[in-house]
Amino acid sequence: MILHLVTDEHFADYVLQDFSAPDMHSEIVLIPCNEQLDKVLQKDKMPMARPGTPDFQALLQRLGSYKAIVFHGLFNPWCEQVLEAVPSHVKIAWVFWNGEIYSRPGICAKMLAPGTRLLYRCRKLLKNLRGTAPEDYFVPLHYFRRIGLCLTDVQEEYQFVKDVIGNPRLQWGWYNYYSLEETVGPLLEAHCAGDGILVGNSASIECNHLESFWALRRKDLRERQVYVPLSYGMPWVRNYACKIGQLLMKSHFYPLLDYLPRTEYNRILCSCPTVIMAHWRPNAMGNCIAALWLGARLYMSEHSDDYRYFKRIGITLFSVERDLKKGDFSPLPEADWRHNQQILREIYARDAKKQKLRELVTVLDR
Repeated sequence: MILHLVTDEHFADYVLQDFSAPDMHSEIVLIPCNEQLDKVLQKDKMPMARPGTPDFQALLQRLGSYKAIVFHGLFNPWCEQVLEAVPSHVKIAWVFWNGEIYSRPGICAKMLAPGTRLLYRCRKLLKNLRGTAPEDYFVPLHYFRRIGLCLTDVQEEYQFVKDVIGNPRLQWGWYNYYSLEETVGPLLEAHCAGDGILVGNSASIECNHLESFWALRRKDLRERQVYVPLSYGMPWVRNYACKIGQLLMKSHFYPLLDYLPRTEYNRILCSCPTVIMAHWRPNAMGNCIAALWLGARLYMSEHSDDYRYFKRIGITLFSVERDLKKGDFSPLPEADWRHNQQILREIYARDAKKQKLRELVTVLDR
């Protein structure tokens, strides 16, 4: 039997969907980290073990009865307690969410483009001087050396993690919460058409908005609209992105400040044959897959593990550093678009994902 430990994130429902069937040999336990559980739609179908309660202590005591423990993210102090209590004969796997490693001090700033990195460091220095910079919690790295399997769809991320945590025993396994059908949703038969440009996916410093805006400033945008999703993330990033975007792109700049219904966001996405995701840190994978599926010309940073991943599997995409300067905002030629779709279908389609899940369960439950 495999034990899956999930937190009060919306991923919990996907874990239940993926592993609740009898042939998945899995038990899924919800570990709440706060009082709000509104992101979990099917919490009544998962037993709950809140840290500090008798239920949590009982969970720790029965860890030895499982073949494997799967952590879905490693962000909370309770993860340390579980890792310390897992007997040596039990396999430990970890679904990598990327923030556990990429957000750490000393790594986070290295994942930013030069101009954005300077902005980030200036803000951090100012907060330190004011004494308003609380330290984020991270599971100490030595705990990661107890883990045997890192689960992610991007093998390049796994290699980065393996080097950072110094765990030569760490193996890679494939897992993604979303199938292609879930990622693309009602756009399975759609194709992008229009003259819009989509930049970034949130009000996150990792989007490197400054560099993207500066590159677009030098291009002939004609009547094109540059859409910038900023409805969630960090308020200070939203504020600076709005100011810089308005300054550099004037009337072409269209910030998306409010949450949009999915139908409205899909309409905008389909009107953008150019998508720019200038992250250095792996991010916005769902947005990138959707853009590729729709036939958009996707620009990504060569510093990104996700860029290297897409290149390795044969996807046609473009470099922010080398190709964006050419100012080509046209959709992909149909042959390249269909080629990308075929590769994505082979890896992420629902049936392909189910087969990979069965292979994963076989590894964990033996």
